[in-house]
Amino acid sequence: MRRNERGDTLVELILAVAIFSLASVSALVLMNRGIALSQNGLEVTLVREQMDGQAEMIRYLRDTSNSVWDTIKTHANGTAVAALTSATCPAPGDIQLSTNAHGFFVSRNPGSGVFVISDADAGHFEKPATYAKIDYDAQKSYGLWVQVAKAEDKNNSAIEAYDIYIHACWDSVATKNMPSTLGTIVRIYDK
Repeated sequence: MRRNERGDTLVELILAVAIFSLASVSALVLMNRGIALSQNGLEVTLVREQMDGQAEMIRYLRDTSNSVWDTIKTHANGTAVAALTSATCPAPGDIQLSTNAHGFFVSRNPGSGVFVISDADAGHFEKPATYAKIDYDAQKSYGLWVQVAKAEDKNNSAIEAYDIYIHACWDSVATKNMPSTLGTIVRIYDK
């Protein structure tokens, strides 16, 4: 064997494998993180659509003077609304007990087409498998609920309006140690 035809040494080979392994693992970690962020973006978009759907249904009920709007107004318990914490998602029943704030969601009966209010209790509220949503056919909520409070002006005087708090909580792939939460407030003036 001639001198300039010699092969790679064991040290060079181990160094090449180590560099290739580091590059491969780094690429896989970046791809995983990108997929998790993409999944989280999709979940947030889907949950936001569900929340907007609840707000639009409640506006529709107010605009059409539906009797369900009167029922929603009776759920207003002063200005007490359960706080949405980022530590854990509430279990069924926790929404009803905290600060006496009543949790519910609006759906439409698939058979009759009549709007109904379902309490966010153990019979109608479950922890979501993927993202917070409402199954309108089964009239069941998965991590999404509504609370209503009588609105106040800047002088803390009650006005003819209601603040509709729409909350969502679910376990996301992007936030492993704590659940993802979203919330919005819609002020609806009574006719």
